[in-house]
Amino acid sequence: MSNGTLLLGWRKRWNRNLLRFIGRRVRTSVDIEDLAQETYLRLLRARDLGSVRNPQAYLLRVAAHVISEWRDRRPPQEMFEPWMRISSLLRPFRNLQ
Repeated sequence: MSNGTLLLGWRKRWNRNLLRFIGRRVRTSVDIEDLAQETYLRLLRARDLGSVRNPQAYLLRVAAHVISEWRDRRPPQEMFEPWMRISSLLRPFRNLQ
């Protein structure tokens, strides 16, 4: 059976669990969907998913790696906090123009 066919079955069976797993680690729904999609794309590139003994555990392990790499690529939130504070302070003055 091809990886694509196997993944369709995995998605039907465990997609809700995958989204919950990612959602407990990520805040925004857009990021959750993106990370789930990246997880499935990586699984499509795997050699032979038919030889996986515990597919649900493998799916979640791949998702954990995707989340970890995503966090490593994101800039630290602290970089944006000063700008967000300044922006909120300037908001009342925007209407004066």
